[in-house]
Formats: sequence, C-alpha cells, structure tokens
Amino acid sequence: MFELIFWVGLFLFGTLGVVVLIVERRRRRQATVLWLLTVAVDKELPLVEELEAYAASIKGRHKGDIEHLADMLTAGEPLPDAMAFARRLFPRDAVLAAQMGRHGRPLAEALRSAAVRHMHRRSTRRWGPASISAAVLYLWGVATVLASIMTFTNYYIMPKFKRIFEDFDTELPSSTWELIAFVDTWYGVLGLVSLGLFVVLGLAATTLLRGWSEIDVPHWAGRWLKRLDTPGLLRNLALSVRAGRPMDRTLAIVGEFHPRRTIRQAASRARVDCEAGDPWWEVLRDYGLIGDREAELLRGAADSGNLSWALDELAETIAARQFYRWASAYEVVHPLLVVALGVAVFFVARAYFEPLVVVINNLS
Repeated sequence: MFELIFWVGLFLFGTLGVVVLIVERRRRRQATVLWLLTVAVDKELPLVEELEAYAASIKGRHKGDIEHLADMLTAGEPLPDAMAFARRLFPRDAVLAAQMGRHGRPLAEALRSAAVRHMHRRSTRRWGPASISAAVLYLWGVATVLASIMTFTNYYIMPKFKRIFEDFDTELPSSTWELIAFVDTWYGVLGLVSLGLFVVLGLAATTLLRGWSEIDVPHWAGRWLKRLDTPGLLRNLALSVRAGRPMDRTLAIVGEFHPRRTIRQAASRARVDCEAGDPWWEVLRDYGLIGDREAELLRGAADSGNLSWALDELAETIAARQFYRWASAYEVVHPLLVVALGVAVFFVARAYFEPLVVVINNLS
C-alpha cells in the first residue's frame, strides 16, 4: 500500500506541476496578445500588421492561432467578433468586454480594462493566487509526506522496534502503541484521504491560478455563485453605458457572450423583462445579480446622470468586499491547518522517538 500511495502521489504531483506550468504559460500569452491589441486599437495602428509581426516571433500552435486571427481581420471581420472565434487567445471576460466596447475609443477602453484586470489577477500579493496556491500545495505535501512516513515506519521500522524491546524485556511506550493501532486501523484510509486531498487542493490551486472567470462550474453551482460574477457584469454594463447602448441590447450581448451559462440565462430573461418596460436595475435585483441597496443606488445614479461612474464604483466595492472576505477566511483557516499538521507531526515524532529514549534510559 505504501508503494502504491508513494508512486501515485508522485505521479499526480508531477501532473499538477505540468498543469500549473501550462496554465501560467497560457495566461502570459493571453496577456501579451491582449495588450498588443489594446495598444494597437488605442494608437490606431494596423491590427493585421501588428499581429503578423508578433506571429513571426513565435512558434507552434500559438503562432497558428495568431495567424488565424489575422486572417479573420483581413477578411473584414470586426475585432470583437474575431475575438469571439479565437477564444483560446483571450481571457473569457475580455471577449465580452470587446463586445461591449465594439468600436472606436470605447473598444480601446474595454480592451485596456480587460488587460488590467487580467494582470491584476496575476498579482503576487500576500493573498494573490500564487501565494494561496503555494500554501495549498504546501499543506497537501506535508500531509502526504506525514501519511507516507507513518505507513512506511509502521510496516518496516516498527517490527524491528518490537523485536528490540522484546530483547530488552521492555514494553513499548503507550504513545507508540496508539500510533501502531491507529495506522493498523486507518492506513488504507490515510492513503485514499491523501489522494483525495490532492485532487481537491490541486483543483483549488489551479482554479486560483486561472481565475474565476476562466472556470467552468456546474449549472447548479453557478446559481449559488452568481454574486461572484457581479463585479465583472457591472463593469461591462458601465462600458456599454459609456458607448451609449440601450440596456436591453446590453443584456442581449451579455446573454450571448458571457462565459458563465447561469449569467447568460439570467441576462436573457432580464432582457425580456426590460423590453416589457421593467426598470433594468429592478430586473437585475429580481434575478439575484445585485442587492436591494445596490438597485436603489443605480436607480439614483440613472436619475442623476452618473450611471457609468456608479456602475464602476459599485463593481470595485463588491469586488473588494469579496476579496477581503476570501482573504479573511484564508487568514483564519491557514493557521488552523498549519497548527493541526504541527500537532500531528508532534505526536508522530513522539511515538517514534520515545522508544529510543526508553532504550537509552534502560541501558544507562
């Protein structure tokens, strides 16, 4: 069992390392292409020439994707539509943002906003994705090594301990017997739990690296997690307002291009209600995308002519609140898990070293 746990764990750990490297490389490439298009649109540079120049400096599948994007633009496809057909090159929320900007200066603003958010998600702050992912993998690694050591020593070292103590006509300490009984009873479960923890924590780590907008979640889970998509939705509504687009048309675009199926369905139903004459902020509230106080704030902003500013500020406020909630939870859970692992290491170390102390005392 020990050998199986060790080799399976080693294989999965290596697989996760490869996945993390692939995800990070893809994010870097997406950031490069997004900033390239942002600068080209902002400075009114020829997009096709810029993409072809970039493609000449790279190789492989990514080069083919860039050339395909350049071919679509050469054929007369608008940039937002071409981005929708070349989704692998861009973060998902950037495709929706481009549809909201669509033409001219609003498109440059939309691309820049998406590029800044994409870079912000790669932040290496204390609670950034890289830091939390490293902590998650560290905790799994310690737990797996501990379970492997316990299994190995119980079946290769403990029999020798027993023979030594029998030769000295001495009983093993109670802590050692308790550990032996625990591993005898649960060692198979320990291996399965370790592998299960690896899968769960590995998925958590890759999710943090990729970003929420890049993750496909089951439809039933998406209904409970709609608020996590609210900041991005409000930012895109602000872009559309600055572009002078009616809200029913905006919701139609969200219903077609948003990366999350739950939000697409809610936006499509909201568009129908808006076309029927219902105020859009009340519709968004009814579908759980904003709260009561947020709906009142947007109603007042629409009456006073500050709607785009209010949407941006509300998006930043909700995003900051969500961030600090996750950070607070991390600050509470992480030390508890470290302490729990430390306690487990203490008892395991005590169970293995106490017999040596007993033997030395007997010899002296």
